[in-house]
Amino acid sequence: MKMRVRPLAAVVLSAAALTLAACSSDGTTPEDLAKITQEPPRMVNVQAKGATSPECSRMREMVTNVTTIALKADGGIVEQTDFDRAFSASAVTGIPADAMVYVDAIKPIAQELVGKDVAAATEVMTKWTHPFTDLTNASIQICR
Repeated sequence: MKMRVRPLAAVVLSAAALTLAACSSDGTTPEDLAKITQEPPRMVNVQAKGATSPECSRMREMVTNVTTIALKADGGIVEQTDFDRAFSASAVTGIPADAMVYVDAIKPIAQELVGKDVAAATEVMTKWTHPFTDLTNASIQICR
């Protein structure tokens, strides 16, 4: 059986992999992410906290949860619990204040994906790339 990877899923997985790598080392840059997304690097304005910082851990968890939403959207199976896991008050506790602008930018798009079938989710996902890239780049910077 041949497995097909959708282009959106490939970009999301690549960006998430870079973010997770950034939290364990300081070698990943927004420019590395730009090579995968084939877009110029998007600059974010957040303060570095360090790879072992609690803020890095919270951002890593945020990006993981948001990536899960994107992957499930690719199959039309995003549920309210997925959204709540990423954006509840407890989920955003510990996210640095300067990164919340990037969380707030992707949050309404993620909410829109809840309950959408594949066709409707694909339409919503046209708004996803820049906020997701910004969130990912913020995570990379925080984890430096």
